[in-house]
Amino acid sequence: AAFAFSSNLKTENGAKYVNKFLSVCIIVSDMTAALNFYQNLLGATIDNTYTMKGSKLDVGVGLEGIELTANIITLPKSDLGIELIQYSTPKSAPIFHTQKCSNRRICPK
Repeated sequence: AAFAFSSNLKTENGAKYVNKFLSVCIIVSDMTAALNFYQNLLGATIDNTYTMKGSKLDVGVGLEGIELTANIITLPKSDLGIELIQYSTPKSAPIFHTQKCSNRRICPK
């Protein structure tokens, strides 16, 4: 799995630091199994489901013909969002390639 973190940045004495993580992005190879784990074992709820494709996504990932499905879930008693992403095309795209491209981010709230 690849991880990307969005965080809430605070400034103190001119230095920025992470106060709290807001979301984690996990790339999965089997969305059904991932959702089964998070929902049935950990009690997660699905907040949003979406699909993406197109030239802007291709540029962001660094491969052509990219399509993905994502589910944003939340665990009980937590405000941490977990974004599960499964790339559907190209099926042969190696996971390590997507980890080196756009799937790392810091997005302050």
